[in-house]
Amino acid sequence: GTVAGYPLKGGTINGWTYYEHQVTGQTTVAVSGTGNIDELRLYPKGAQMTTYTYTPLIGVTSSIDPKNNASYYEYDGLGRLQNIRDKDGNIVKHTDYHYQGQ
Repeated sequence: GTVAGYPLKGGTINGWTYYEHQVTGQTTVAVSGTGNIDELRLYPKGAQMTTYTYTPLIGVTSSIDPKNNASYYEYDGLGRLQNIRDKDGNIVKHTDYHYQGQ
């Protein structure tokens, strides 16, 4: 496809290719190609965006901060947050729940 602007970053991780472009002087953006798009973000230059994914009746399952750091959220059988993992699967926060008096 054609991009009105210039590429800033690119790379492939786990079979997914990441592209980042700065688009200038455009009021519309058209995306074309033969591949699948997992996520498309459009926002003003200098803005910051955090993306969240959710599972219905559970809650947030992942987030990606403005610096592209991913966090993954795991819940116990009662739907309570149990672990937060980083992009490499390392547990960065773990919560245990205890009934009062235990």
